[in-house]
Amino acid sequence: MAGDAELSVESFDTFLRLSPFDPARASVLNGRAFAFFTAGRYQEGLASAEQRGNINADVHTLAALALNLVGLNRIGEAKVTIAKLLHLHPSFTITKAIETFPTQSAEHRRRLISAFERAALPR
Repeated sequence: MAGDAELSVESFDTFLRLSPFDPARASVLNGRAFAFFTAGRYQEGLASAEQRGNINADVHTLAALALNLVGLNRIGEAKVTIAKLLHLHPSFTITKAIETFPTQSAEHRRRLISAFERAALPR
């Protein structure tokens, strides 16, 4: 949110190491997947989102998955993921995504919007 993706990854990793069975683990995996996306570490972001998806895929998880798939230029898979997201939450849009995943970094916001557009999330 504050724009320091690497520090975010470190914080999430510390949380997971210190509290591996915490009920908030699922949310931390989502946050970690978004942090990896903003850091340009898409393969790691994909792995974190997939790990979260093994627990229970929700809108946040599917969005993180789609973003990292776009980062890896796996656009077809990203579009399938967005279709699943829209099945769960038909009114979800890029505008809603930016509200749901706020960032202070204009560059990160621009990259989020661009990736969501490439994955065919409605404006």
